[in-house]
Amino acid sequence: MSTTGTTHPDERLVTATAVAAAVVIVVLGATIGSLAFSEVSDEGGELFTLDGTSEEVLVQILARNLSAALLLFSGYVTFGLTTVLGLTMISLYVGSSGQAILSRTGAGGIDPLAWAYIASEFGGLLVVGVAGLVPLCATLLRWLGDRSVPRGFATGRSLRLLALGVALIVTGAAVETLVIAATR
Repeated sequence: MSTTGTTHPDERLVTATAVAAAVVIVVLGATIGSLAFSEVSDEGGELFTLDGTSEEVLVQILARNLSAALLLFSGYVTFGLTTVLGLTMISLYVGSSGQAILSRTGAGGIDPLAWAYIASEFGGLLVVGVAGLVPLCATLLRWLGDRSVPRGFATGRSLRLLALGVALIVTGAAVETLVIAATR
């Protein structure tokens, strides 16, 4: 935001560029991961297991998802490099594991509440990925032309996006824990 309280047009361009970059990376990675999936017999065992009490399951989910979020946000200090690599790795994993689940259960075999936590958790990771790309996009747009994006904008926008992404991840983890507890 500028000092007058309105959003500068270049600030919107920076955010839109970061969103577009993150979405392209995630869509390509998930598509490649899904196409690369090869069914492997696991002798009827569980694909993904979370053990322990509901509290322990919640901690396991949060540890996995928040560590991935921190990797994605680290692009803030690595000129976007770790965010691009992290988004690529995570989306490849999401594509292949999603295909594994669909091949086992079919889309109709997935609990409707599971779709909610999947959307919340992966949406949160995408938002954090955007946060990690905002400084890179602001710098690139500044280099490419006479852009007048205030330097403090990237930090403020990244931190707000990080907070939103973490809130989505925590919400998704709570719903996932409830779904798991209800099926035990």
